[in-house]
Amino acid sequence: QVNSITGYKAKEKFDMVIVNFVLSWVDRANIFSAIANIDDCLTNEKDSFLVLGDFLPDAPYRKRYHHRQDYNLYTYKCCYKNVFLSLNTYKTILEKTYNCDDHNNYGNNYNNCSVSILKKSLDQYYIEL
Repeated sequence: QVNSITGYKAKEKFDMVIVNFVLSWVDRANIFSAIANIDDCLTNEKDSFLVLGDFLPDAPYRKRYHHRQDYNLYTYKCCYKNVFLSLNTYKTILEKTYNCDDHNNYGNNYNNCSVSILKKSLDQYYIEL
C-alpha cells in the first residue's frame, strides 16, 4: 500500500526500519513525503538503522509496469540510498550489490540492485567548527 508510506505519521519510533523494494513504486509527487515518513519512524534518541533495498541502475530511469498496460503506472529506479545520505544524518554501514536477473553477476546495466544498512545519527556525521 503506497498510501501507507506517504500518508503515514509515526506514532512510535523504531531502532530499525526495513524498506525493501518500496520506493521505486512511490509516485514522484509523493516521494519526498515517503522519505520523510521513513526518516520519522526512526528514533532520534539513540542510533537507529535503516535497511534499504531497491534497484541500483547506472542512471535513474522509469519503466512502465508491464502487467498493467491499461494504467499509466511506472516504477522509478534510482539510487535511493543517496537521498538519505545527502541529509548528512545517515552513514552507510554495509552495502551488498547484485544483479536482479543473475544474483552472482553485478555489472554495468539497469538490473543492478542494492541492499544497504544505513546508520542514523542527528549529529555524528557533521564536523564542528
